[in-house]
Amino acid sequence: DRLVVGSTDGKRVVVQGGSGADEFIIDNFAGDDGIHLDAAIADFTRSQDKLDLSHLRRDGDVLNLADLALQYPGDAVIDLEALGLQQLTDDGLVSTAGSLRLDMVNGLRLTETDFVFDSGYDWQAHFLV
Repeated sequence: DRLVVGSTDGKRVVVQGGSGADEFIIDNFAGDDGIHLDAAIADFTRSQDKLDLSHLRRDGDVLNLADLALQYPGDAVIDLEALGLQQLTDDGLVSTAGSLRLDMVNGLRLTETDFVFDSGYDWQAHFLV
């Protein structure tokens, strides 16, 4: 399953995928506002699911695992604003805010294979037609 997680209002969102491999795409649905998330993914499974961050940038560059600063053994938390992440939109890069949490996933055990940093997959072309 592919699920798009995106919000510009900062309201709390809890997302759960289906059975099997899921891809959680972090992006807003339309417009030029940057993402403002307060989101939790309740059932992320390491080495099976993917977190697609390919629409986010740091200093204009594609992200990598080290950019996420996952330092603690508790729930994996990605603080978009504190990390200075930006979102790639049709009008260029815009600031992001908020955070994304992977419930019951040790952030220190995540590897590059749990993420998509540069996919080229245009989900909007498939879903917003």
